[in-house]
Parts: sequence; structure tokens; C-alpha cells
Amino acid sequence: MAPESFIIGLLSFGLHLIFFLLLLRIKITLGWLVLEVLSGIIVLGISIYMGFNLVQNFSIWYAISFFMFLWFCFFFVSGIFYVSVSVGIILFLNKQPEKSSTIDVLYQECVRSSFLQRVDFLIRSGLVEEKKRGYVISGRGISSIKRIQRIRKILGLKIAGFYSK
Repeated sequence: MAPESFIIGLLSFGLHLIFFLLLLRIKITLGWLVLEVLSGIIVLGISIYMGFNLVQNFSIWYAISFFMFLWFCFFFVSGIFYVSVSVGIILFLNKQPEKSSTIDVLYQECVRSSFLQRVDFLIRSGLVEEKKRGYVISGRGISSIKRIQRIRKILGLKIAGFYSK
């Protein structure tokens, strides 16, 4: 019972990787996170359906738990490569003929675009508003900050990297 269900979970994850990478290559305008979640749900759903129809004594919990373990590992690793400015800088430097660059070029090519994307995300999320004088935190942003401060206080996080300043 368990080995077959784990194999279904493993095969599901393999299919998810193929489907997810195919979706990325098609250049669908959804973000990588949406594609990864959507791909995982679709493939896992189909795999569970097939497991119930093809495997005697199929255990949905073994299949789902193994798939989700592998999915979360992949999610965290792939997230590093999609959102890390540091990884972007290293990849950019590696593409340069001399494997080096000035700080101004690094800022323009790697940091600025990432920063503008984050500001745009904050605006679309309603946490920040763009005004003539610059950017202003919204009411929704203030309530988010209060929640973050409460969580930090409850957990006793006085110094938490970039977010503690």
C-alpha cells in the first residue's frame, strides 16, 4: 500500500516539474508562484485520481505528503532564483566578459528593476500609494505594519535582518 502511494507522489512531482517548466517556457504572463501552485494542484489532482483508479489500497495521504514535501523543497529553492537580488547580481556578473562591473551598472541592471517591481507590487497590493510628492503608506499598509510589529513582539524578534531598522 505505502510504496505504491509514495511512487504516485514521486511521479506526480516529476510530472509537476515537467508541466511547470513547460508553462514557464510558454511565457504565460502569470507569475512563477502562480504557475508553480497551479501546476502542482492540477498535476496532484490528476495523479490522485489515477492512483485511486490504478492502485489497489491506494493511500492518498502517503501520496500527498510525499508530493508536498518535494513540492515545498522545490518551491523554496526555485524561489531563491526568482526573487533574490543577490543571485541576480552574481548571474549578471558571470555574464560579463570580465566577470566584473561597476556599482552603477549593477544598480541599473540588477537592483533598480527589482526595486521598481517591488514598489509596483506594493502599489497594486494597496499597501502604498503614489502621490505627487512621492510614495505614501496607505491605511492598509499601516494595518499590515501593525500586524508585523505585533508578531515581532509576540515572537520576541528585536533584530530581524533588514526589517528591524
